[in-house]
Amino acid sequence: PSKAFELFRATGILGVIMPEMQRLVKLKQNAYHNQDAFGHSMSVLDASSPELVKRLGALFHDIGKASTRTEKDGKVQFIGHADVGEGIAKNVMKRLKYPNDMIDRVANIVKYHMDLKSAGPEATNLKDSTLRKFIYRVGNNLEDILSVIDADNVSHAEGHSMPNQINIIRKKIANMDVNDI
Repeated sequence: PSKAFELFRATGILGVIMPEMQRLVKLKQNAYHNQDAFGHSMSVLDASSPELVKRLGALFHDIGKASTRTEKDGKVQFIGHADVGEGIAKNVMKRLKYPNDMIDRVANIVKYHMDLKSAGPEATNLKDSTLRKFIYRVGNNLEDILSVIDADNVSHAEGHSMPNQINIIRKKIANMDVNDI
């Protein structure tokens, strides 16, 4: 799917139909990434599951980075990009006339795509209570969010990629007592 967006970028159409995405082109990122924000978004899009909600969640997952980018002591930060991105994704999707239920699902993916990063590559820093709270917060969007987090995790720079994290978290969820959630 990134080929289409790459054509949009190359022809200038991207800036017309989705200027919010155009702002990610050449946006320098931090050490966790080896691409600009647009290139990383395209990698996540390609790595995502081929279902529309998940693809849109992957496309928009870092849409808030252009609005939140700061540098502190020479280090690039994107504090709050998931929350800002949630609103941007909603606005773009409304403008493009997506149905409200789809907008809400994609916005939830964007909002919560960072919530499990601190669990670490093998999810060893994730307490059961924290996972239960996350599951409760995201509700029916759990699988969509986990899928996009996984696509994001495998699209990071070498040494910062976490290809096993979501599979381990899925196993933890499968072993949880459903009544505890």
